[in-house]
Amino acid sequence: MSEPLLECRIDRNQWIWSGKLLGKKAADRLAGRMFETWQRLNAMWPGMPQNVERMIVMEEEKLRIVLTKPPRRFSWGDDQIGIVNGFDVTVVTEDGIFTPQQRAAYLRLYGQWHLRRAIDVAHTGGHSMALIPSHEPYEASDEDLELAKQAVGSLFAAKDPDMALEVCPPSGEYEEQFPSRRPDPGLIERDILAARALLPSVEKVLSGKESLRLMERIEVRLAFSTHHAARIIEVARSIAALDRETIISPAHLAEAVQYAPPEWRGRKNPGDDDGFDGFWGKPVSVYTRAQAIADGTLVDLSAIVPDVCLQHYKYPIACTAAVWAIIDAAVRSKHHMNSVAGIVHDILWMSRVYRRQLSPDTVITRVAITGAGRKKVYGFKLVAGPGDDAGPVITIMLPGED
Repeated sequence: MSEPLLECRIDRNQWIWSGKLLGKKAADRLAGRMFETWQRLNAMWPGMPQNVERMIVMEEEKLRIVLTKPPRRFSWGDDQIGIVNGFDVTVVTEDGIFTPQQRAAYLRLYGQWHLRRAIDVAHTGGHSMALIPSHEPYEASDEDLELAKQAVGSLFAAKDPDMALEVCPPSGEYEEQFPSRRPDPGLIERDILAARALLPSVEKVLSGKESLRLMERIEVRLAFSTHHAARIIEVARSIAALDRETIISPAHLAEAVQYAPPEWRGRKNPGDDDGFDGFWGKPVSVYTRAQAIADGTLVDLSAIVPDVCLQHYKYPIACTAAVWAIIDAAVRSKHHMNSVAGIVHDILWMSRVYRRQLSPDTVITRVAITGAGRKKVYGFKLVAGPGDDAGPVITIMLPGED
C-alpha cells in the first residue's frame, strides 16, 4: 500500500495526525475537511465516534474510515457510503482482537488485573504464553486457569513460550458484585490495536542508561542467555507500545522480566563466566524487600489498602517508616477525620496529576496532609524499580531518603 496523503488516528479522544506528502497548509486544509466529514457522519450515526480507529486519505477525494467494531444500531462491513463533504467515503470494519469466547473468558477473570495485563501484552506483540497453576490453590483456581487459557487463545504454548505467568488468587472480587467496574473489552481491543500500530516505532535496542544498567544487572543476577535476553526486550517493546511510548524504560523492562519463564534462569551461554558470584564469590549478606517489610523499615501499603493502591498503580506499593510515621500521626489526630486509605489515595493521586519527573523511574510530588504536625504540605518521592523477584515495585519515601 502506498503512503497516505494524511492519516488521523483517534486515541482516547486525542487526534494524532501523520503524513509526509503534503505541506503544512495543504495538510491543515485536508485535516479540516476530514474533521468536518467526521462530524457529519457522527450526525448520521451517533454511535460511530467510539468505534472510529483511524481515518485515511489515500487519494485527494477518497476517504477510508477504519472501525474497530460496527456502530450501535447499525451493522456494516465494507460499505461504500457515498459522497460526504466532497469525499468518496468507504467504511471498513477491522477485526477485533478477541473472539466472543475469549472476550467472555477475559471478563470472567474477576480481580485478575495482573493476568489481564499479561494477556494484553501477549496479544499486542503476538507473544506465546504459558500459564502456571497457582502454588497456593484457592477455590476457583482451576476455573481461573481454564478461563485464562481461553482468553490467551491461539497464543497459549506449553513449550518454549515467550511469556509465563502464574495464575494467583485474585486481588479482589468486587467486579462480580459491581459489573460497571469490569473492563470494557472494546476499549481494551482498541488500545491493543493502537499499540500494534505503534510497535514498529518502538526502539529495538535499549538506548537509555538506566535501562542498559538494569538489563546488565538482570543478566548477571538471573543468568539469562543472550537469546532469552533478546526475547525479554521484545516483550518490553510490546509493553512500551501499550503505554504509548517509543523508548523502553526501566519500568517496561522490569515488567517484561516478571513474565520470563522460570526455566530461563540460570541458562547462560557456553563459555560465559559466572558473573558477579563467579568473580567475587557469594554475597556475605543480602537484604531483601521482604525482610525490610518484616522488620518495619518498609510498610506494605498494598497489603493494608489494596483497593486504593490498585486504583492508581498495578504494581506492589510500600512506603518507608518515615512516610508511615506521617500517615500514622495524621490518622491518630483527634481533630481531623483522616484515614490511611484517604491519605494514601491523596499521595498516589498527586503523584499522577501533579509531579516533577527526576528520572524515568523517579517522581516527586507535594501533598497537603493535616493533623500530622505543624506542616500542612509534605513532599514525597516515588521510585519504581525491580523487587525481590525482579518484578516492578513502587516505594514511597521522603525526598531526602534513598
